[in-house]
Order: sequence, then structure tokens, then C-alpha cells
Amino acid sequence: MRQTFIFLLWFFLVSGVIPNEEKKAAHSDFAHQRKFDCVGQILVNQNTIASCVLISEDWVITAAHIFEDEDFSSVKVVLGGKAYSIDTLFIHPKYERKDLDMALIKLVESVENCAPAKLFFGDNELGKVCEIVGWGVYGTAFKPSIDTNATKMGGTNSIEQVGGKVKNRNFKVDNNTLLTDFESLEIPRSNSVGKMQPADLEFGINGGDSGGGLFIEVDGD
Repeated sequence: MRQTFIFLLWFFLVSGVIPNEEKKAAHSDFAHQRKFDCVGQILVNQNTIASCVLISEDWVITAAHIFEDEDFSSVKVVLGGKAYSIDTLFIHPKYERKDLDMALIKLVESVENCAPAKLFFGDNELGKVCEIVGWGVYGTAFKPSIDTNATKMGGTNSIEQVGGKVKNRNFKVDNNTLLTDFESLEIPRSNSVGKMQPADLEFGINGGDSGGGLFIEVDGD
């Protein structure tokens, strides 16, 4: 089954990652499926600062904001346990902190034994179940930062709103932004968009997940 990748600007509304520690192994197993080998790490001095997604044999996409204070010459991309050097970094020309937060990285060499993600070019994301994977800080709904070491985790959610005003929050976003939230029946305020319907492997993002992947099925494929 092919998964189509949407690069998301990681606009989530709660920092929790998984519902509880009992499900940690299930979320880890989910993220380590072969189809998610394309989700890698961005390292600076051996420390993970963000995630990235391989979109061709020698190109990855990630978040632009991680390069605001970094010299990209010291950055490495890690995929499949191998570190790759950066040849060229391209920041979106209209990037602002909360808008068009995207960067493309051309690697010095091609990545082997890793199938790139397929980019999504449609506009019918609303209501779709999605799969989210990244290398971030591990935590739960009740304690967002249990382990500050980068951990590859993943799970499911749903795209519940495209742009507009965010419930219980004093701001709104443009129509380039997909909204989902981390929902927990134990924390009613966690439901900021859509209905309170947490998935079995409900997953939100945390520090380090910026630039990771959100995947959907398209036309049953």
C-alpha cells in the first residue's frame, strides 16, 4: 500500500505525544515500519534538532525555522542509521516563522535502500485519517517530556480543519495550514479542533518532530 506524504508545518495544538506510557512500544513499532524509513533526523553536533523526510534519492524536506541559528555546514542528515552531508540548503523565499516554514536539502550523495515518500498535490485532505512520524522528545498527554532523547515515534490522527479560527485559542491561521490536535478523554481542553474522537494510537508532536512526515492514503492506494 502506497502512502502519500504531506509536508506539514507541524501546527499542532498540544505538545503531548502519546496517550500513556503503556502504549509506548506500540507507537515505536508503528514508526519503525519500513514504509517510514524515509523519515530521518537533522543533527547538529550529534544532537537531533528536527526531523526530515526523504522525497527523492538525494533530497529531503524539513522545517526552515531550525536553520535560523545554525550554520548549515555543521548539519548532518541521518537516514537508515547513516549520516549524510549537506550539499545545498534552500529556504522557502517567502518563509516567515509561522508561514511557509519549509526548507529543501540536497545531499552530497544519494540515499540507498530507502524508498522516498511521494508528495501529495491534492486539496482534499479535510477529514482524512493521517499517520504521523517524527524524531522528537518522548512524552505522554500528562507529561510531555518524559525522555528528552530523540525517539522515533508515530501514530494516527485526523485532519479536522483547514485554516480558520482555532477553538479556545486566540488566533486563526490561513488556508495553507492543516489543523489536527492531540485528543485525550482525560484532558477535555485538548480538543481544539473538530470532535473529541481520539484514535487508538492517537499521536501529537513534540520538540524535535518539526519537519517530520504526515501521511495519508490517496484513492485507496
